[in-house]
Amino acid sequence: EILRFGGNGRLMKKLNIWCLFDDCYGSWNKFSQDQEDNYISIGINDNNWNNYYKINLSIQNENLIKELETLPKPDPIVASPPCESWSIADNQQRLWREQQGNNIKVHLKSDIEHNNKTMHPTRKRDYYKQWRTTLNGISTTLGLLKVIEHFKPPIWIIENPASSKIWEFINENVGLIGHKNKTYYNAYDLNFTKKPTIFFANISLNLKKDHIKQLIPWEKTIGYDKRSSIPQELLKDIIKQVKEKYE
Repeated sequence: EILRFGGNGRLMKKLNIWCLFDDCYGSWNKFSQDQEDNYISIGINDNNWNNYYKINLSIQNENLIKELETLPKPDPIVASPPCESWSIADNQQRLWREQQGNNIKVHLKSDIEHNNKTMHPTRKRDYYKQWRTTLNGISTTLGLLKVIEHFKPPIWIIENPASSKIWEFINENVGLIGHKNKTYYNAYDLNFTKKPTIFFANISLNLKKDHIKQLIPWEKTIGYDKRSSIPQELLKDIIKQVKEKYE
């Protein structure tokens, strides 16, 4: 066990921080390079980064828990499950189930085809491809909730856009209790869009709320990986507050 001094001068062990779905830009992996704690990036892509593990984080993976148990037990878990399934960012018609009481409504293919006729050409989506995205979002979210339930980390944090339907899904299906810590990306870095974001956690985080109106269509100037990244100063603020809980 590796020890370090905390902010109050007390000796404490280094934290094992699981960073789930740390893919695309690899925000947590990049942040971890100059940090003293043990960051473990776990994703679903083929990345050759340091301390990165490719694991199918879907509930469909029958060996999910067994594979994760080979890693050091997590202190905090931070996670950014795929948000496309729960968003209307590129589609006027959200293709996912709407639950009203015991009734479940599924958008029909004809609804999507009709909607596509009036949409911008670049925003048309393949019906079956969108369903794959939807099912992937549901299965990875359930996989994440299963991981939290099994490992019972002292602190867990789930990130997704503030407008994401993932919050309703979590509430309706497992009723996970926590704090919706809201912030804005360009409150931490003016090179980012405003992007209202929730860090749903079992702890309260005092995150910045001040932001500015985006003057340039930021998302059009960079690629998808960068758009899906998280400001490094925001990660620094979150980890600082997490570590204070351990001290």
